[in-house]
Amino acid sequence: MKNTFLLFAFLFCYALNAQGTYPIRNFSPSDYKARNQNWAIAQAPTGDMYFANNEGLLKYNGLNWTLYPSPNRSELRSVFLVDQRIYTGCYREFGYWSEDQEGGLQYTSLSDSFQEDLLEDEVFWNIVDYGEYLIFQSLKRIYFYNTKTEEIHFQEVAAERARLFKVRDRLFFQVQGLGIQELVEGNLKAWAEGPGISDKVIVHIAEVDDGLLLVNEDAEFFLKSKEELVSWIPREQKALTGLKVYSALRNRSGDWILGTINKGALILSDEGEIKQQLDRTRGLLNNTVLNLFEDRQGILWLGLDSGISLLFQESAFREYRDELGQLGVIYAAVRMGDELVLGTNQGLYRYNANSAPEFELVPGSEGQVWYLRKERDEILGGHNSGTFRYKNEQFSWLHKGAGIFNIQPVPGSPDLLVQGTYQGLSLLNKVDGQWTYLRAIEGFSTSSRFFSWTAADRVWVNHEYKGLFELQLDPDLTTAEVINQIPPGGRSSSLVKFREKILYAHSNAIEAWNSTAHQWEKDSVLTHLFRTENDRLDGILIPENEGGRLWGIGKEGLFYASQQTIDGRLVSKQIDLSADVRKTLGTAGFECIAAIGDDVYLLGRNEGFLLIDLDVLRENVHELSLLSVRQDLFPQGSKLLETQEMELELAANSGELQIELGVDRLPVFQDVYYQYRVSGQTDDWSSWTNNPIVRFSGLPVGDFEVEFRSRINTSLNTNPLSLAISVAPPWYGRWWAVILFIVGFLLLLLGIHHLYKGYYEREREKMQNRVEEQRLREQREVQQKITKIEYEKLQQEMESKNRELAVSTMSMIKKNEFLNEIKKQLQTTELLEVKPIIRRINKSLTNEDDWKFFENAFNQADQHFLKKIKSLHPGLTSNDLKICAYLRLNLSSKEIAPLLNISVKSVEVKRYRLRKKLELGAKDSLIDYILGI
Repeated sequence: MKNTFLLFAFLFCYALNAQGTYPIRNFSPSDYKARNQNWAIAQAPTGDMYFANNEGLLKYNGLNWTLYPSPNRSELRSVFLVDQRIYTGCYREFGYWSEDQEGGLQYTSLSDSFQEDLLEDEVFWNIVDYGEYLIFQSLKRIYFYNTKTEEIHFQEVAAERARLFKVRDRLFFQVQGLGIQELVEGNLKAWAEGPGISDKVIVHIAEVDDGLLLVNEDAEFFLKSKEELVSWIPREQKALTGLKVYSALRNRSGDWILGTINKGALILSDEGEIKQQLDRTRGLLNNTVLNLFEDRQGILWLGLDSGISLLFQESAFREYRDELGQLGVIYAAVRMGDELVLGTNQGLYRYNANSAPEFELVPGSEGQVWYLRKERDEILGGHNSGTFRYKNEQFSWLHKGAGIFNIQPVPGSPDLLVQGTYQGLSLLNKVDGQWTYLRAIEGFSTSSRFFSWTAADRVWVNHEYKGLFELQLDPDLTTAEVINQIPPGGRSSSLVKFREKILYAHSNAIEAWNSTAHQWEKDSVLTHLFRTENDRLDGILIPENEGGRLWGIGKEGLFYASQQTIDGRLVSKQIDLSADVRKTLGTAGFECIAAIGDDVYLLGRNEGFLLIDLDVLRENVHELSLLSVRQDLFPQGSKLLETQEMELELAANSGELQIELGVDRLPVFQDVYYQYRVSGQTDDWSSWTNNPIVRFSGLPVGDFEVEFRSRINTSLNTNPLSLAISVAPPWYGRWWAVILFIVGFLLLLLGIHHLYKGYYEREREKMQNRVEEQRLREQREVQQKITKIEYEKLQQEMESKNRELAVSTMSMIKKNEFLNEIKKQLQTTELLEVKPIIRRINKSLTNEDDWKFFENAFNQADQHFLKKIKSLHPGLTSNDLKICAYLRLNLSSKEIAPLLNISVKSVEVKRYRLRKKLELGAKDSLIDYILGI
């Protein structure tokens, strides 16, 4: 049964105008920013892929593309890996690439060391290894490079197309016009020739059970067994007629893959049956297949005229892509023998490899087909216009009316089926072996997509937004009454029956109906099975008929639960699906998972469907590797760090660390997830993410071990991977810096002590100075007070002297005036006795003693005046000084006259003469000048 289905799957997917049974993944030139052709393909032991491209050597590490321009900027034509070297050939140049310390590739030319000149316009199209030799082939020569002695020699071998064939330990060449020759002990020996071999290009030679099989550019096969050469005719030779084969390969399964110039690629079984044709209509980027390469994972890489296509030959998935939108969104699927029937949003589609080359719409079924139920040799379907029957490739309506979501049997009544409709429930009745519409069940008109019986007269109905309704039906199933209603438990709800259990599933839990307690209870087992560390139930439950498996839609993919044979326990498995697949699973809540063979399931999409073979769905065994570590230092830029020993030493302030991870396996329709944890800091792993780049920023000083792990579906990487990171302290955190800091701190303390000591000394001096200044100020104030007192005393004395001078002056003036008066009176008499008296009076008036007395008093009152004016005017006489003294006292001429015993007029004369001596101008005041001295 299993093999029958697989053959059926291959046949119908080949016959369809589809994209093929094998999943295909494409890389267009825009993905890797390089132009056009990919001429040769090779794989490194690390899993990295290398391509000879028009612009140079193209490297793909499973995550990123890196282009290394060819050494002379010409188109790279060949690539071959041996040990750690990547050998390439191009226009008049061949050599090898090796990895540098930063993880990049550096080129070393071998042709430069060749002693002779290369041919004009020579291009190296092919490279193979043979023992200790690397062989580089152009159209006219074969160059032999000894990897041990590094010597190079060549042999003239002309070929229409450069082809080297290594089969086990034998090496074959095609020589133009001579057929295939074998290199034996350094010489070429004829091996196969004749029509189809000597006159046509041989594209591949592979070992088969009966010998060696050759295929030429016209898709003609020849079997070389011992010394015999015969034609080998594939079973479908006619389908190969007219093909132009450019590349060919026999894969590990024994299938032949032919890459053509304009018809894509064909896959033939070892018996020559066409298993699959790949072209642009079936998923390839274009129809010219220049090179074929099968990697260690069994993925077939097709180097195209523009871009790269990958064919996953050993995948558990098979794919039918409906890019033209012919089918629409698939809601249901049923297999009837060799016929596959699909219910879609556009109608009912059928495919039968024996009668139709592709899916065809069943006439009359146009519209939404929600549900398909297989009933012996016919299919009953729920349509948006009612119920239909499909039998013997014929479509007919059982009833047209309200749309039908679901059809289930009535317990205990094998001739009755109940339908969940847009407007409640209705019945189908089997009469004379034919299903007919019976009636609608009255009393309940709510949309009933999910329902399940708990007894012959009890049924639960689920509504996404209104919740659960428990209906009581009368014995004749004519009316229904709502006897219980429960609010919805969560979104994406469904109500199904699985292994005699009625399950109500929603986003929060899975509940089971307890008929004894008459209530819904959380089913801990199923809730646990459908909620794991990696995923949780996020959509509806889909049970298989007759027990089987219970499927659930998760956030990251699919769940299915099944019962173990030995102990009957339920176990679950998880199938991750990539984001690209998840977003094509059709309308949420209307997903389709249908069994169409033993362990083979159809998963509906809005652009076709997937076939999942659980028997082939094995563990995704893979290893995790660290692709690169890049350090971003802002604003200096980034640099690649070397981590060959999985140890990394960083300086302080290391910026942002970007660690890029990769696996050695390319999953199909599934994503790779990554986790990490920092050992010693936390025991918890980070959340799973499909981002392969881990970023660390602001790492503290210390030693860390970062552990990484990956997951494809539920399979973890088989190899432990960790990176030891040591973040050195900054220079100021080193031991010598600490000692310097201590010494510096002590010196700083001493310096501070010295500064404080100096400060306090200065403050003390300032204080002493302030005290001294205060003392001096107080002394000055005392002295000022004493001076003031003395001054005041002096002032008093001066005032007293002035008073005395004024009194004496006035006395002298009065006395002289009195004497002059007496003298005048006496002079009027003639008495002789009077004369002595007049003489006496004159003597008194001219007495110098009065002047000396006045002079002394004047000097005490106005010190140094007479000396100062004498020094200023040395020509002054004693009489002039007297005049000056009297004027200093501000005496008038009338008052001065008695003192000098002269007349007032004489005083005026003296004053005039004095002005002359003092050299005063006419406008100068004599009094003001004298007072100003």
